[in-house]
Amino acid sequence: MSEPKSSWQAVGWKLQLLVFALCVAVVILRRPDSVLNPQLFAEDGIWYSEAYTRGWFHALLRARSGYFQTIPRLAAALSLWVPLRSAPLVMNAVGIVCQVLPVNLLLSERLKSLGPLLLRALLAAVYIFLPNTSEVHISVEEAQWHLALLACLVVLSVVPVSVVAKILDISVLAVAGLSGPFGILLLPEAIVLWWIRRERWRVVVASAVGVCAAVQLGAIVSSSLVMRPHVALGATPKLFLQILSGRVYLATLRGEHAFSQSTHLLGLVALAVLATGVVAYCFWKAPLEWKLFLSFCALVWIVSLRAPMVSRTTPQWQMLRDTPGLRYFFLPTLAFAWATIWCAVSDRPLWVRVPAAAIALTMLTGITKDWRYRPYVDHHFGEYAQRFASLAPGDGIAIPIEPDAWTLWLVKREAGCSDPPTGAVDLPLPQARLSRLERIVGWVAAPEEVHDIRIFVDRRFAQAAPRRFARPDVDQIFPESPVKYKGWDAMLDLSGIAAGPHEIEVRTAEDGCDVEIGAVPFVRGD
Repeated sequence: MSEPKSSWQAVGWKLQLLVFALCVAVVILRRPDSVLNPQLFAEDGIWYSEAYTRGWFHALLRARSGYFQTIPRLAAALSLWVPLRSAPLVMNAVGIVCQVLPVNLLLSERLKSLGPLLLRALLAAVYIFLPNTSEVHISVEEAQWHLALLACLVVLSVVPVSVVAKILDISVLAVAGLSGPFGILLLPEAIVLWWIRRERWRVVVASAVGVCAAVQLGAIVSSSLVMRPHVALGATPKLFLQILSGRVYLATLRGEHAFSQSTHLLGLVALAVLATGVVAYCFWKAPLEWKLFLSFCALVWIVSLRAPMVSRTTPQWQMLRDTPGLRYFFLPTLAFAWATIWCAVSDRPLWVRVPAAAIALTMLTGITKDWRYRPYVDHHFGEYAQRFASLAPGDGIAIPIEPDAWTLWLVKREAGCSDPPTGAVDLPLPQARLSRLERIVGWVAAPEEVHDIRIFVDRRFAQAAPRRFARPDVDQIFPESPVKYKGWDAMLDLSGIAAGPHEIEVRTAEDGCDVEIGAVPFVRGD
């Protein structure tokens, strides 16, 4: 007869549902506008546009930024089932679920190797209230970071007994492994755990992680080197200290805005020694699963510092220092917070527990200050969605989304146009003040060679854009496009246009598609 589960090992399934609901509520309360006034965030516009324009399955098979990103593309696929106005809510809901799931795994018997239930409950609470996480909070675009944590916990968990649990484990590893490059860094942990435990199931786990890692590594090797911005790191010891001690440790304790360039370097050095000492002690004394978790976070942190993508102009480390709440701070922040809790509540000497407890209490300041994240700027997404619904097939609309300067360009689908061309107008810039003769520059990517580029001013035909030229930058984004000359330009005569606000529209008609590929408002000057 099997022994009943100890209440100190796991939470029952009914209580798990309640915990899930409570955590969802807490996550939403930290940024209520994600539900009350949902809007797309950054690349969310790309995921939705590509799913809508080319079909969700075709979009799912495309890598972007050098690797496959499955979870936001699946979220975009789900959002196609609702009106455009509700699409951000669906995508946010997927992000919320991804953010909460690690809590339920932590409270299950599967992770008893991390410690007793009370310790894991504290870890779950710290995770759900974690400061310094504004960029990864309720964002399906950044859900890959929460999935990376979930996949790491699956790898570290005890071998599942039921077939359903095994299927869920492999599903989590597959979705997480194909939603970011983290599987490459998780593979060593999976292999080490199998090597030491010698359990057959861990071979399956390591194989699943390895397959995903191989797929992502292939995508990175084939495209990442040309798609990532070639901006100098600008790495210096001072910047490293400010990033680690200021943007990770201090932001964990006092909130993501606690650090500034005026923060005294000696204070940062002292904090770096103390905080790193806590993490190092946890790594030294904690069980194997803790060592592997901290190793995974450290590997992600090292790679993040070696190849961040936060700027296309400013040196990368300078942007890391100057930008609070970045995604790159998530796992090191969590590792520091969890290591502190382990040192504070585990059976350790007083000289370890007392300083760790003091640090943990100080962390309450950071949790309080970062309890509520600022709402997104209201770009009136619903109004733009209504305008889109009234568009004629082939017409497009530029919808502003968060953060500022990001735009979702969406073209109304038309019958008989199964693979519409995509493109953009690079020059002039929106709201530019134009004179009598201006150069109009843009690009187009299509399944067939494009010959028809027409320019309109205030919906009236102005002229064609006859000159084509190569655009290597666009080739990097659309490597599968057979069009060899994606760039186009023309000199547009505006001498007959009255002074005041106007709009330039660019259209193309190829292979049964007559679509708008860009529209730019401008002001005609004297």
